[in-house]
Amino acid sequence: MAEDHDKQPARAVFSEAARARLPYDEPVTATDPDTGIRLIYRPADGTLTLYDGLLGDAVEMMTCVEGDLEAAARGSLDRLTRRGP
Repeated sequence: MAEDHDKQPARAVFSEAARARLPYDEPVTATDPDTGIRLIYRPADGTLTLYDGLLGDAVEMMTCVEGDLEAAARGSLDRLTRRGP
């Protein structure tokens, strides 16, 4: 089986500094540079909100647990990128 050396690991949506604030129940934010979409995760209620950028006036909100935050954020951004404006 050949290895795929060209495949890069997924870039983190939220910075290490942002993720370090999660244990303190502080909201953390990020902006995806490819889409301009802003993300905010509120650990107190487990909500991830996406807005602005490619979404325009639309807002997407979902619930997720802290352990799934990166996967949920990346999955949403990938889906929105495929869908387009």
